[in-house]
Amino acid sequence: MKPINFKQSTKTLMSPGCGDLPVYSDGKTVISCWKPSFGERVKILLTGRVYVGVKSGNTQPPMYVDAETPFKAASVADWFRWLWATIKEKFEDLITGLKRQDVRKHVLAGFLIATIVSFLVGSILPNPKIAVWFGLGAAVLIGAAKELIYDLWMKKGTPEWIDFIGTTIGGIAGTILAFVIIVLTMLG
Repeated sequence: MKPINFKQSTKTLMSPGCGDLPVYSDGKTVISCWKPSFGERVKILLTGRVYVGVKSGNTQPPMYVDAETPFKAASVADWFRWLWATIKEKFEDLITGLKRQDVRKHVLAGFLIATIVSFLVGSILPNPKIAVWFGLGAAVLIGAAKELIYDLWMKKGTPEWIDFIGTTIGGIAGTILAFVIIVLTMLG
């Protein structure tokens, strides 16, 4: 049997030596969805048996196997709980990611790109709003190009969304600094 992704999945579990496992988790229950091959379906039909194994050592945690979907139609409150849990998880991933030295380099690169481009465009155009938009746009485009073209397409690295987010955060900070300095220069 192979684990398959399903619309209610909220995250993917990963472990060395195992494939990715899409799961739904509400903090109390973790649910995965598996699809048997045609041969496995025939065996289940003939024997009426399914074996469940958990790679956990000496015990098996409480679990169940069912052919019925455990998901009822979600209410609006369920959807907001899911949305909040997803936002919270992504925010925690972001904070953890920003602690990595590699991501800090992306923040610095985005900061420098946005600041330099903003000042260069600001020296040509008298409008500081346009200058900083060029700076921020350059940081975002270069960050996306690095992840999509250099890392993913050319296979020169590992594409990671947290690297792109780091470059964008640095770009926003550089844009704010450049805007303040350009406006103060124009006033002074």
